[in-house]
Amino acid sequence: MNGNNFLAQDSAPRAEKDLVPRVLTRGAPRKRKNMDLVILIILCIMFVEMRLLQREDQARSREVFSLPANLHWLLALVIVLSFFAFNDKTVAFAFFVLAALVPLYRIRRSRFWLQARQRNVWEGREDLPVSLLTSEALGVLLLWLYSSFILSLVIKTISNAFPDAISELGDVVISTSFSYIIILALVYRLSRRYSSQGFRPFVGLSRQHQPLSKLIVLPLVLGLGFAFFSAFILVTRQVQPVTPLGEMLDNSQSITVLVLFVGLAILIAPLIEEIVFRGYLFSVIEKINGKRMAIYCVAAIFALMHVGQYWGDWAAIAVVAILGLALSLLRAWTGSTIATSVTHYVYNTGVTVLPIILILLANPPYFEYVMGHTQLDAPAKEQLLKESIGRQPQWSEAYNDLAWLYAQENKNLEEALELIDKALALSPDEYAFLDTKAEILAKLQRWPEATALRETLLTSAPSGEQADYQRQKLEDIKNQSL
Repeated sequence: MNGNNFLAQDSAPRAEKDLVPRVLTRGAPRKRKNMDLVILIILCIMFVEMRLLQREDQARSREVFSLPANLHWLLALVIVLSFFAFNDKTVAFAFFVLAALVPLYRIRRSRFWLQARQRNVWEGREDLPVSLLTSEALGVLLLWLYSSFILSLVIKTISNAFPDAISELGDVVISTSFSYIIILALVYRLSRRYSSQGFRPFVGLSRQHQPLSKLIVLPLVLGLGFAFFSAFILVTRQVQPVTPLGEMLDNSQSITVLVLFVGLAILIAPLIEEIVFRGYLFSVIEKINGKRMAIYCVAAIFALMHVGQYWGDWAAIAVVAILGLALSLLRAWTGSTIATSVTHYVYNTGVTVLPIILILLANPPYFEYVMGHTQLDAPAKEQLLKESIGRQPQWSEAYNDLAWLYAQENKNLEEALELIDKALALSPDEYAFLDTKAEILAKLQRWPEATALRETLLTSAPSGEQADYQRQKLEDIKNQSL
């Protein structure tokens, strides 16, 4: 299988039809952990807020949340179960619990604060109770995650009923877009309710009498630095860890969805995330426990919210955590989310564009091969791939692509087998490379080895389409070996 996602082979309906550079998203298939992490965070938020309300007024908390058993201990039990036993039945149980429990919890939590407001007039005051501010901040995070959770379930249900209607990446684009609208509305409503300053000053979207060098120039340089560092890691390491985000990009077959995803990541996400994290949450935590605590807490929350999509790539998670800390420090230093938004925009744009530029600079023949793949004939492709290997011997993609080319041309098959073994030595778990090897083994009529490898690929197929392709290949091997 040709592993490069720029390419569009007609020989098989597989991941090579994608239009995202494979260098960004390599790895063997694995189960997504995003939903598991969302469930865990939602339950933790509910548990923490219930303990907070209990400390605020134990009698009223007991009255409002009175249930046959203590709800917070039930939550603690579900958290433990969901953490240690993520299998299908447990996740289904957690889905059911969350779908029913969160609305019930929100109704009772609102009743708690409604009774409190009947005794105290808080709106418009600067000395709002710490417990109320904390509870509202936790509530914003809870509703944000819960809305994403429900939207994903709805879209997943539609996808199960109509498999070709919505891809996994399309699911992310739709649910993320709606969750951004919801979180922005929540933050706007709460900032208008509890701050006399209004929305923009409360979330830091003001200049704060800072010079442009502090708001624009230095944040721009900081964003470029982080983007270049991240892009350098992506391009230079030989084995790219498997991540849920990488798998979604790998399996996406729609250029429209990819463009929407990139647009969302570059144009929308930085501003929304800065309003929520360095804007609303930073302001609330600073009022509650000071600027230093706001820096650490917001950085930790920001990193945690990104763990799901980068799970398995600990270097990427570390970079995001350091970026979150740098953005929080920048917010504390400038007093403005304009500066952090500039850094965030530059980083998201740079980490998307710079890897392509670095590939071009590091290996021009391979870049030329990728960009001209559909127009080049087989001899031209072979020449470019050989030049690419000579220029960068550790570039596993070139070995795989040349091996695949030989397999499709049905020539130099022994050399093709050596090439794919070199690729697999550099990236042992790469699904596309294993597919290439299975193809070559079949061409060499080594039927038992080809069958065994195809069966392994069928078991670990990342999509139904891939599984169908592997079944067809197994059937071909059976017919040819008779």
